Amino acid sequence: MILLGFLIFAGSTIIFLLTKELHFYYLAFFVFGLGTGLMMTGSMAGASLSVSKAKQGEVAGLVTAMQGVSAITAPILSTSLYQIDKHVPMGELSY
Repeated sequence: MILLGFLIFAGSTIIFLLTKELHFYYLAFFVFGLGTGLMMTGSMAGASLSVSKAKQGEVAGLVTAMQGVSAITAPILSTSLYQIDKHVPMGELSY
């Protein structure tokens, strides 16, 4: 499930990079949502199945909580980095 989601996600990235038409951006966002949805569901299933039956709910709750926390903090942190300088968020990639 994770691998399929990644392949779909990669397809959406290729659509984003190669298009200049608005309707293809809509398509890319749709495909992006499918891919990330499969990856998130697969990671939750994998995490909960890697522990005993008694701990599955606990692990699924932790994974879901971390997905929620990262959905809130990532945009805030990346926007803060862009306010410092537009090259800072990608600066680590140049090393």
